[in-house]
Order: sequence, then structure tokens, then C-alpha cells
Amino acid sequence: MTEVTKKKGKKSFIPRSKDPKLKLYSPSDIMKAGGIEAFSKLLGNDKPIPPPDIQFSEKKWEDMMKHLD
Repeated sequence: MTEVTKKKGKKSFIPRSKDPKLKLYSPSDIMKAGGIEAFSKLLGNDKPIPPPDIQFSEKKWEDMMKHLD
């Protein structure tokens, strides 16, 4: 399902996922938005996501290294 709204005399495409849980979009929705870059911008996926800060104790780190060897 897609939605087209008017913004200052100009039509603006707003993508809507067919399945809100999975965030699935059709290729035609991507093209209506103006291509993958414009589509990503509409969804807010054009900005980098900072990685989480994960802290490990020295003991946990040693355990992980043993399993990797």
C-alpha cells in the first residue's frame, strides 16, 4: 500500500510496507520514490547507524579467544 500526498503543489510519495512487521517494499514503490537513494532517504536509512558500545571483561575476552582458536 502506498500513499501520495500533495506538498506545495508537488506530489510527494510516502512508502508503506505491505507487511508492517517485516518492512517489505515492492520494486515499483522504490521506483515511485525516485530510485534507491531517494527511497532510503524517505525511510531514514541514509544516515549511518553507530555501532553499540559493547564492554567485555578480561575473563570474557579470554574465553572468546579460546573458542576462536
